[in-house]
Amino acid sequence: MKRFLQVWIIMLLIVLFSLSTKVQAVGPNVEKYPIVKLHETGERLETQPFYLVEEDSEKIERISQATSDWLTGNKWGEIRTITDPYKEWSIHFNQSVNVTEENTYRVKILDESGEEILPIVSLNKDRIKIKPGTQYEPGVLYTLLIQSELDNHRGIQLGKNVYLQFIYNPSPAPSKPEITEVTDLYSAIYNGLKNLDDTIDVSDYSKDSKKVFAMLEKVLYAHPDIFYFSYAGSSFYSNGHLEVKYTHSKPVIQQMSSALKSKTEEILARSIRPGMTEYEKVKALHNDLVLHTAYDYENFKMNRIPAESYTIYGTLIKNTAVCQGYALTMIHLLNQIGIESIYVRGTPAMNHAWNKVKIDGEWYNLDATWDDPVPDRKGKIGYGYFLVTDQQLAKTHSWKNTDLPTARNPKYEHMSRIWTFEEADGWIYYANNRDDIRLYKMRPDGTGNQKLSNNRANELTVYESWIFFSNYSNGGYLFKMRIDGSSSVKITDFLTSELHREGNILYFKDQKSGQRYRMEL
Repeated sequence: MKRFLQVWIIMLLIVLFSLSTKVQAVGPNVEKYPIVKLHETGERLETQPFYLVEEDSEKIERISQATSDWLTGNKWGEIRTITDPYKEWSIHFNQSVNVTEENTYRVKILDESGEEILPIVSLNKDRIKIKPGTQYEPGVLYTLLIQSELDNHRGIQLGKNVYLQFIYNPSPAPSKPEITEVTDLYSAIYNGLKNLDDTIDVSDYSKDSKKVFAMLEKVLYAHPDIFYFSYAGSSFYSNGHLEVKYTHSKPVIQQMSSALKSKTEEILARSIRPGMTEYEKVKALHNDLVLHTAYDYENFKMNRIPAESYTIYGTLIKNTAVCQGYALTMIHLLNQIGIESIYVRGTPAMNHAWNKVKIDGEWYNLDATWDDPVPDRKGKIGYGYFLVTDQQLAKTHSWKNTDLPTARNPKYEHMSRIWTFEEADGWIYYANNRDDIRLYKMRPDGTGNQKLSNNRANELTVYESWIFFSNYSNGGYLFKMRIDGSSSVKITDFLTSELHREGNILYFKDQKSGQRYRMEL
């Protein structure tokens, strides 16, 4: 006897999340898919015929050979094209899903050979979220599969496989134009260095060594991808010839540049989303830099900082840097998306460097180095020096260059209140460093700011309707509190550190003993 399908209504929402982060600034981009109705009143759901989209037929056939058992299921629409390499899918149900480990395995993402890619799955009673553990590969056809065995709180199974197919195609971002013609001193130096010339003839533009070296410095600060120039051994002659020395052999430089190009493309793919504002792009790249770089503190203490830590190569490939590396890397990344930025040097006494960034016609200060905790802490991003005015920055920084553009607009200074934070459901939940790291929440634009609790939080994460935090008002113990500030509950009785969440698993450490823990939420 043919089995009748139970009543389910499934609505698939495709939600676009900012990844790179554990923080989010852009609102969700929601697309609705057709509702699938399954009836038990004698009306059977017709099996949708499997058909091939002409340009993707080979890919679909390969899937059918590997997973023919589910291709008779219900297919949501046509093959979709996505531009987010870490696209997270949110599947919502009108009945309570059985919250079991088995059900988390019944929602999968498959590649075009039918192999499951390792997903990160989050499940509660009315929705499942799933995203890839590593980014999607360009041009590959993927399948989001909901298996028929998925059951609700009464044990009733979905009864039929449902799937959606999609392809990841990254969209190129506009970049700073390349200088291809030699028309002045700047372009002559730039092209010579890009071409790895041993001698650059600038005699048509200047024979003044001070002017030439001043222009050389401008080129190097504006184009950090020329990381291989060496001041040691380079000389300028009165005939207008600049003899250049490089830090590595030319074949090695080409290999290093190729690795940098690939790494830069990877960062842009995971950080930049279609439709982002300039502010959101700057924030995303700032966050990515902080999350994936550690300040080279050990070498700094020993006064033996390697040359690479001053460059974008050391920052992006070796993941260690000092302030110059951070500042040059911000310029390099922003160059790729056409956002103007400047390298700023502090006074000799300060011995520090940072950036000025132009967003929507206004200049702001940005110090990614000081926004990165030392020693490095997993998942921790600071915003104390993110897009602040000259007046605010002057409280901690000093500089003398009067030729720099002025930063007066305090539009984004609400971000500098953040000590530690997480974004959820359109709110930023954070420890306010202007109120002794007490718990607050605000909207991403700074509106709606309100105190949630007098508890002091050194670290925090948000999951569902709870804030988990190291409570520095109570021994640094791990606590949880509802997002409205109520129902504070103690979880541990030891000083907690390195608190972070991956999906529905909470990780933390006993700071005194060094013992690490994980807790399923």
